[in-house]
Amino acid sequence: MSAHLCNGTSGTRRYPPRVSIGVRNTIIILGIAALAVVWERAFSVAVSSVSQIISVLFVVAILAAGVQYFRRNQLAWLVLRPWQRAAVVLSALAIAFLVIAGYPLLADRITPLGYLALIAALVMLIWWIIRDSRKL
Repeated sequence: MSAHLCNGTSGTRRYPPRVSIGVRNTIIILGIAALAVVWERAFSVAVSSVSQIISVLFVVAILAAGVQYFRRNQLAWLVLRPWQRAAVVLSALAIAFLVIAGYPLLADRITPLGYLALIAALVMLIWWIIRDSRKL
């Protein structure tokens, strides 16, 4: 006979007591919950960063389109009166500012719909000035 059969331990396994299994399962559940909390916070930060990057790229695209429009229509720009030019430039800068950083600054004073209405009003002002200058 072999040694393990002689000492009476053959074929029997020692299982840990039920308390340690409960503790182990609790630790696993708490670890998964902690991972979910960390993942959610990290995901939230990542989404916020990506959103900010997309907003900046959107503003850059709008400004690039404005510069391209100006280069194609230099004579039309000269038709505008000085106050109209200033209004168009300031409105474009205000829209860029509102898209990038405006809502967090205005969140306690204006609703999201009011924020969008403010941007729309500035866009309509630019459109009205350019349309009005074409009538001359």
